[in-house]
Amino acid sequence: LFPNILRHVFKPEKSGKLFHNLQYRVPIDDTSTQVFMVTFSPDENVLSPPTADTPFEYVSMTDESGGYRMDMVLAQDVMAWETQGPIFDRSREHLSSADKGVVILRRLLREQIDKVHNGGTPLGVRPAAEDARLIELEVINERIGLAHPQTEVAA
Repeated sequence: LFPNILRHVFKPEKSGKLFHNLQYRVPIDDTSTQVFMVTFSPDENVLSPPTADTPFEYVSMTDESGGYRMDMVLAQDVMAWETQGPIFDRSREHLSSADKGVVILRRLLREQIDKVHNGGTPLGVRPAAEDARLIELEVINERIGLAHPQTEVAA
């Protein structure tokens, strides 16, 4: 899913149900990103036929005047992602030991770019014909008691 899709699981206090959130960050041009989010709550008792239209509710991250909604945490996050501006000139940056993760990420990305350039397959990509099964993505969020995908730990 990384680097442009984030999967997050949370449990609102009101419902106590687990909600899954997929956040897609799509580059629009060299200075803009647009964010799309899908939030859902799995329910073993509610099944839809595979050919049925999926019911959905659209929630805008902006208000009537086009400004970002500051009454929603997700809208605040979207504002931060979508309004970052031009790519920073990294030739002038000075990384320190605290930036080790940045260095590791950049090294990994460079390795995967080189792999594709040399005709290889990058991490996280499977040829469609190889296996048609759904890819299960485990989520662990101990803060809300989620110790295994869709499994809650008793309090």
